[in-house]
Amino acid sequence: MPPKKTFEQAMNRLEEITTMLEDGDTSLDNSIKLYEEAYGLIGFCRKELQKAEQKIKKVTEKSNGTLKEEDFE
Repeated sequence: MPPKKTFEQAMNRLEEITTMLEDGDTSLDNSIKLYEEAYGLIGFCRKELQKAEQKIKKVTEKSNGTLKEEDFE
């Protein structure tokens, strides 16, 4: 099983794909493959961001000096 890619790796690959497509030196068939890869990477990044948002907590200090943790909205 290949190692799981990170959000940063996916973003770097998206930048590479964008550069290749913008250069215009890619064949139509390869452009379509790159577009499909990019579409999958975008979905992966979106899911990773959603997971990160669910983990974010807001920490506030109560008047008695204790900390209170609540979901960040």
